[in-house]
Amino acid sequence: MNYKNNILLVGGIALGQTPYNGETMKNQLLLERMQQLGYRVIAVDTLHWQHRPWMLIRLLWLILFCRKAKIVVAGDISSRYLLWFLNMFPMRFCYYDWVIGGKLAEYIHNGMYSIDSLKNCKRIIVEGEYMATQLRALGLNNVVVVPNFKPVDYHPCLKDRDNTNPFRFVFLSRVRADKGIPEIIEAVSLLRNEGVNNFKVDIYGPFDDNYEMSFRSLVSTVDGVAYKGFLNLFNNGKGYEILSSYDCMLFPTYFVREGCPGIVIDAAIAGLPMIATDWNMNRYFIKEGKTGFLIPPRNARALADKMKQIMATDFDLLAMRRQCVAYAEQYDYRHVITAELMHDLGFDD
Repeated sequence: MNYKNNILLVGGIALGQTPYNGETMKNQLLLERMQQLGYRVIAVDTLHWQHRPWMLIRLLWLILFCRKAKIVVAGDISSRYLLWFLNMFPMRFCYYDWVIGGKLAEYIHNGMYSIDSLKNCKRIIVEGEYMATQLRALGLNNVVVVPNFKPVDYHPCLKDRDNTNPFRFVFLSRVRADKGIPEIIEAVSLLRNEGVNNFKVDIYGPFDDNYEMSFRSLVSTVDGVAYKGFLNLFNNGKGYEILSSYDCMLFPTYFVREGCPGIVIDAAIAGLPMIATDWNMNRYFIKEGKTGFLIPPRNARALADKMKQIMATDFDLLAMRRQCVAYAEQYDYRHVITAELMHDLGFDD
């Protein structure tokens, strides 16, 4: 293979492991796709960097001795330190901020990011036009939109649900309070008190921020909610097959760093309509009444009402599932990260 320009990819990657959150999933796919397109990529995995000081030494060495490499910073909020360093260092580097999440404009307003370090990026790559508009209003004219992406290799076999079985809701994300877990539990409790019993909710995902004890205490207060552990969607379609067996996804998030959540794409791949909060950029990626429904954040009553409505077959669930599958195709990482895109972003300069 004739390799193109070198790329130094810096971010939480979880090299050699199953990705467990949006950042690690996105960066593993980004690494794979860049290599497929012929770039020589050096990956610096910053996951848990605070406990791996030798990683910082390696990163500094690579920056100094791979001067011609394009540096892609694709990490969480701690990536601001690297952007500041690259801008302040006397040598001039070609660096990109491939943004994870949707709160960059707010972080700039709060003084958490150096506006100069962002202005001197070759490109700031964000997940949605809403975020791009916010940043351009701050004088950043180097912003481009590249949506979140996933491997779309699974194609579910869709059929009408058997109404004699309980309606099956599923939650899949990090298990933490601000992903809407308390609202799910409260919504289930409201429905049980109203005599709505022919449904259940399964919850998948890793626990976050020492939340497990609080979660288990909440779950113990209602019937029909079960924790199912970690669902690996990187296992040749088996995870998506499990996901596709459900009837509807619940995603009542109000997590502050939510951007274009990868779970929105995962639900679409599995053919699952989604009940989600009108939070950050969700409204730009969920098509109301077609691929899902939006409700106010932190509102268990609204969640319960929408769950009841979809269980009452007020909507053509099979038609929605088909629209979800068709919608997912545009987010396949091979369709999003193309040779033309990489050229337009300046990686071939």
